[in-house]
Amino acid sequence: MIERQQHFELVKLGLDNFDLMAAVDADLATAPHGRQQVYANLLMNYWLSMWELGEIDDCELQDLTTGMFRSEIARAWWRTRGGDGWIGTVTHPRRRRFISIVSASCSAEETSAVQPEPSPGPPKWRRYATGATSLIVVIAAIGISRRLHRPERGRRP
Repeated sequence: MIERQQHFELVKLGLDNFDLMAAVDADLATAPHGRQQVYANLLMNYWLSMWELGEIDDCELQDLTTGMFRSEIARAWWRTRGGDGWIGTVTHPRRRRFISIVSASCSAEETSAVQPEPSPGPPKWRRYATGATSLIVVIAAIGISRRLHRPERGRRP
């Protein structure tokens, strides 16, 4: 556990002074969303710790990562820096399950993110206006029809 605390302190120092990240990863230090990616990595490490300790189960992990991967930044981070290469599975084979759950959440959110949203249709006011116009036209047609077909009473020549 001391190792994780030391890791956290180092990452926190790098987040507080982001120019220090260039010493570790120049690409990350200059990436447009580098700080958010470091934060995503830190958060994922925390979830891994909680999962390994049994504090969260597979379903909770899936819920957490589903929320995280609604962000394109988080999905891009997992695609480029996460996945199977994110953390050692050789010495910790159980972590394959963790990575599998996380990767499935990322893939599911990526798929839903590219689905076009259904067209909402015309604005509500237009639907109401169209309905009201139709009603007026029908009433007017009935009125005209009745007037044209009304029996002639007491008409003077």
